[in-house]
Amino acid sequence: MYCSGRRALIVATLALFGCAKKPAAPAVERIAILRFENLSGDPSLAWMGRAFSEVIAFQLAGTSGMRPINSTRLHSFDALLGARPISAPGISTEYTQALVAGATRIAYGDYSVRNGRLEAHLTVEDPRAPKTVATFTASAAQGDVLSAATALARDISPQANAYNTTRRDALASYIQGLESGDAPRMEQNLTAAVQADPDFPSSYRLLAQERLVRGYRAVVL
Repeated sequence: MYCSGRRALIVATLALFGCAKKPAAPAVERIAILRFENLSGDPSLAWMGRAFSEVIAFQLAGTSGMRPINSTRLHSFDALLGARPISAPGISTEYTQALVAGATRIAYGDYSVRNGRLEAHLTVEDPRAPKTVATFTASAAQGDVLSAATALARDISPQANAYNTTRRDALASYIQGLESGDAPRMEQNLTAAVQADPDFPSSYRLLAQERLVRGYRAVVL
């Protein structure tokens, strides 16, 4: 009886020791990438504001210690918080959504065109403090939002992945479809994205979702 009791004590002690030595799991930052603000003065470049946030959020997905919150997740709270102008800067229209989504980091930025170059600035904030934890800048050829966004994503995490298209025209059409206010225009833009890059999975996915929803509505009506 004494032996069995001693054996149980040893087992319990070893288990406790093992638990004590087990390293703590690294914290996962939930980072919301808000729509960038267009400071170029050129309305035709407005689509880049969403492009920056979409590209960076995509590239950070799957990196260790980080879980990005994309625009689809942010705007799922519009019914609760009220719809905001879709093309407005994220710092003024998506910050509250980011907090509701449980973001532990909020990234927002702006972009402009100077001397034929696209210049972007990104601020990463800890909303719990609140305080700025990092600032980054990127520069690329005028219109090359993919390169500028990729540079910022890699500043946040060197493990950032490549985006799933390299075609600017495909990305532009996809973003315009994403932010379109009516179904016909959305389908037109997404179809253009598919035609520009037949290997661009994001445009296929969104187009399929839109057709599925539209078909469901037609059946209901």
